[in-house]
Amino acid sequence: MQFVLLALKIIIFIVADFVLWKKMREEYKDDEILRFSIFVLVLGIIGYLLRKYFEGSGIAVFVALGTYMWCKNNKWEFWEIFDVLTPVAVFVWFGITFEFFALGVLFLLVIIKSNYRKFLWYKSGKMGLVGLSGILMYSLYEIGVAFSRQTGIYLGSLKISQIVSAFIISYAGVAIYLRSDRKLKEEIWQLRKNK
Repeated sequence: MQFVLLALKIIIFIVADFVLWKKMREEYKDDEILRFSIFVLVLGIIGYLLRKYFEGSGIAVFVALGTYMWCKNNKWEFWEIFDVLTPVAVFVWFGITFEFFALGVLFLLVIIKSNYRKFLWYKSGKMGLVGLSGILMYSLYEIGVAFSRQTGIYLGSLKISQIVSAFIISYAGVAIYLRSDRKLKEEIWQLRKNK
């Protein structure tokens, strides 16, 4: 049974790498995509090994920051890569854990990806909404399941993973708002006008 699960996980990584290559091949060279996918895989493995300390949200931050550094060093568009990488990472998450919440997140990300430029409240249409929504939903999941886990490091009555997840949710919410090109001053003025 262990062999079957290992084989299935290897197949999932191959499929994920293929999807990543297929989405990126028009703008990036094949060898760059391969190096990037190996880089992300190594980040994921290191994050997985450190999961005792950081749990899931810490791994997500670790991979996201590593991806940001990769994009900055190679002059790639981070938000574009983040939007491509996040659904692939959620697919891998489901493939490794078989948690059906991941399928729900993946379904929502596909809907967001295909419709976000039509959202009235996201008037800018800038890339990044898919990645930010994915990390936000994953962090909500982490806060919920952290209560049932027996492992983890506590800071007061909360686990470090819950604190990190709350920070990620705050960051993702503010980043989504800022990337939507909405102005807080205009929003407040509009609310006062409607009263």
